[in-house]
Amino acid sequence: KNCWSIRSHKMSTGEAAAVAHRSNRAMAPLRPTKKARRAPGDIGTSTSRESTSAAASPAGAPARRITRSQRPNLSPELIGRVASFVNIGNDIFNVCVSVGPDVAGIVRNAYLLGNHRYLLHSIRENFAVAADRSKCRDNVMTWMEVNVGWRDQCTDERIEWLKRATVRYFEEDDMTESGRYEELCILHPYIMFNNPAIAIEFGLIEPLQFLVEEKQIDVNAYSWTNFCSGKEPWHLVAVAMQELDQDAFDYLLSLDGSDANSPAKSDDADYRLFHLALEDRYCSSWFEAIIRHGSFDVNAPTEFGGAMLSPLHYAIFLISAFDLSGANISLWEAKFSSLLEAGADPTLDNGLLQSPLDAAKIKHADDPGSKVLKDAIKMMEDCLTQRGSEKKVM
Repeated sequence: KNCWSIRSHKMSTGEAAAVAHRSNRAMAPLRPTKKARRAPGDIGTSTSRESTSAAASPAGAPARRITRSQRPNLSPELIGRVASFVNIGNDIFNVCVSVGPDVAGIVRNAYLLGNHRYLLHSIRENFAVAADRSKCRDNVMTWMEVNVGWRDQCTDERIEWLKRATVRYFEEDDMTESGRYEELCILHPYIMFNNPAIAIEFGLIEPLQFLVEEKQIDVNAYSWTNFCSGKEPWHLVAVAMQELDQDAFDYLLSLDGSDANSPAKSDDADYRLFHLALEDRYCSSWFEAIIRHGSFDVNAPTEFGGAMLSPLHYAIFLISAFDLSGANISLWEAKFSSLLEAGADPTLDNGLLQSPLDAAKIKHADDPGSKVLKDAIKMMEDCLTQRGSEKKVM
């Protein structure tokens, strides 16, 4: 477009023609010309663009060479800071590729420094249907490596404010005068540094340790929710189990104040951590770690259906409540054997004049083909025989 096309006042035909003529003359040196014929042995012949630039230069002034590879001299730090405003994902990857491997690390550090948008992006990625949890964790850990002062983002005010990762609210329907409950997720860039349940969900053991050891949070309190647990808080050990986080599980149980006999969630006092560990989703080593914890009483009953069920009672009940088959039977038998080895009493009354051994025999009479019940009866009888022999020896 000619430069006069944006003038605001109306020009006459003569004025327009004069301006256009001046514009065309000014643009003449940039027009491509035919390539000059190179004489044999002449290697110094300039290109057409260089020739026209030299012709347009004043007498005695050096010719200005214009090359396509010319680019502004920007520092890698400045490129990284500018890149923090682009879309997170392929855009920043392309920036690092374009600057080359020598300075890509500097650009990366400058990009991540104080970039809380990157943390928000990682949290949003956590909600994706096919989310890769390890990728989300790696993103946050990479940000922590650059922002070594991440602990400063953990404050008492934020710990109190960000206890709940989800908030339940009632959404009214104007058409039917009714409504429904909705879950609203709290998206805060530093929530994983102030909420131990979120730290466990993201697999961040260092922020969890900081909250426990420096901020002195109560590991047995039902104060925090993560994005996957819903509106009701779970015990932090239960959160670690649900997230299959072995490091967090071992760390929490190693603490002096940890109570392995605690309820798994806040709204069900009779559903304990060992009940959760007895499910077939969790390996026998996790179950054994709970029942052998110093705070756990292997014969302590919990109320269930009007009866007081010991851990052995509940394990027998689990046989009929769930369809155990294949690998689940082997896993159940390993956990049942761990209970007996830890000192569980097969003769303990449940308040209805029924011991775990009696309950297993009654269920086996109703289902004589059940191999798992037959094996349970044999394990309890062998255990009692062995303990009787030990008493005689003593």
